[in-house]
Amino acid sequence: MKPWQKALCISSIFTAALWAANPDVNQDHAYTMQDGPVIVAIDNGWSSAPNFESRLEQLSALIESAETSKRNIIILPSAELNDTKFDEKTGVELTPAEARTTLLELTSQPWPTDHTFQLEMIEQLSPDAVENASIYWLSDGLQKTDHNEFIDRLTGLGPVSIYQDQDPADLYLLSLAEKDARDMKIRIERAYPSEEETVTVNAYNDAGQILLQEDAVFASNEDETTATFTIPREIRTELSYISLNGIENTAGSILLIDESWQERTVGIIKTANNQALSGETFLRHALNPFTDLHIAPIEELAAQSNLSVMIMTDDISLQDTERTNILQWIQDGGTFIRFAGSKLATLPDDILVPVELTKGRKYINGQLTSRENLELEPFDTGSPYFGISIPESLNINSIIQAKPSLELSQHTWAQLSDGSPLITARQEGEGWMILKHVTADLDWSNLPFSGDFFIDMLRADVSYSLGLADKQQLNRSLPLIQSVSASGEVAPTPPSPTRITQEILDAKQMDALYPPGRYGEYDVNGTNFGFAYNISDVVTELVEFGPMPSSVRETTYEADQSNTNIPAFLLLGGALALLADGLVRFGQNGHLPAMRRRQRAASENKQRTEEGPAPGV
Repeated sequence: MKPWQKALCISSIFTAALWAANPDVNQDHAYTMQDGPVIVAIDNGWSSAPNFESRLEQLSALIESAETSKRNIIILPSAELNDTKFDEKTGVELTPAEARTTLLELTSQPWPTDHTFQLEMIEQLSPDAVENASIYWLSDGLQKTDHNEFIDRLTGLGPVSIYQDQDPADLYLLSLAEKDARDMKIRIERAYPSEEETVTVNAYNDAGQILLQEDAVFASNEDETTATFTIPREIRTELSYISLNGIENTAGSILLIDESWQERTVGIIKTANNQALSGETFLRHALNPFTDLHIAPIEELAAQSNLSVMIMTDDISLQDTERTNILQWIQDGGTFIRFAGSKLATLPDDILVPVELTKGRKYINGQLTSRENLELEPFDTGSPYFGISIPESLNINSIIQAKPSLELSQHTWAQLSDGSPLITARQEGEGWMILKHVTADLDWSNLPFSGDFFIDMLRADVSYSLGLADKQQLNRSLPLIQSVSASGEVAPTPPSPTRITQEILDAKQMDALYPPGRYGEYDVNGTNFGFAYNISDVVTELVEFGPMPSSVRETTYEADQSNTNIPAFLLLGGALALLADGLVRFGQNGHLPAMRRRQRAASENKQRTEEGPAPGV
């Protein structure tokens, strides 16, 4: 046998033997050094929804590798499924066959990843169960609040490999940037800032029809932008949710809208003053464009269950029973706005004021006082009016003065440059009392004639309120009536025992028991009374992974899944080598026509050479 034939034969035998051994060439070195279980932590919260198939494919590959190495699997999902049968298969050792069944049931969920949930499952594992374990984290690439603790715990179990997307899908988070009764400003955050990007933001009704559309632009390398909708009054009650157009949506890029921002029902207690420049006239013109405004006697306003704000000018004289009824209405959740004047200055001892007042009227700017040119101080960050520009033309002539006290500053929303409060407020029960220390007309100031400034302050007051019905709802548990899927689909929810309370909202608990969605009840007319619970209520920012510990192996789903299947190529190479070797041997034995002719010619040449030259040559 010639040398090249021997090499061909040996290589074919070696290739066949190597294939038969079936080594897992995609495994990292740490994996092959371990012989304990394979622990797979997999992110399946809302932010894993894009490219979730990549995680499932990688999990399938790890199960196959474990089966080859005769190792068990422990699966640790980051978002609980609230499925008893499925939950029994997580955090426990599974055979590869059992793990494959679990993989088929694993889906991304619309609530956030909870590493605490995974850590609890890890703590329940026995020391024997994690001995010589190989750890894999199939991540969504976003850092959570307990990120470092989670990594520390994983590295304490054994060698860790962390997977991320090589080219992450676009991921966005929507939140309500400002509560404004006229405009709605939507904050949009992206997880992976890059070049300048324009996104289209749609506003939908319950039927999924587009009501409004606006574009928002991310500047280059910026992670945040805003879109502002000016909502016509006729469609305010139809607005159901906001989402992005033309992208793969998630539960984070859907923003459910509830009654907390919408047009408020506001009542002005009707007076007998019909003058063209009365306080009622100024208030009506300022409030009418952005509220559902009612001007009626006090008994009619008090009978409206959805009244959010009640406004009283100094022209009104109240009976004691009316004061008591208004106080009860405030304590039940209403917002009461009162304007000062001569009547209140004469009788300041009133239960419907937020702070104690002095008797009489304080003159400002040269009238019966040595103080001149007192100006309104800029609003601080704790004031509802923060951000509103104060016009230079604003002129305050008189105020009703608050009695000095240690608590006065806590109740002051606006003050003059000498520290005198101009607007004070106090929470009373579930509601608010707000006192403007000037009149609603032009007697004490030109505030009602200050244009947008007067309107913007009233808008801030109204936006600060909640309807009485809304306040009462927050005092009891409410069922889930609309849900949001991990892929951002909004749908009615079948009857469920899930009920949410204010305590849950305050704790920002969002999970399988309290998923994102709309919670509330329907009245006899089919109208929803409730509130929205959005991803942005519990997730405030999107943060990419930072540097990992040096002991952690970092890779991507694409890198591992694109590795060449060497065993298959070895089999093909070996087969070709064996085929070539067989053909050579077959031909050498004279079974191929071309080889027979070549052999016959070679034999004849050899014979002539041995016989020597022909005679006569």
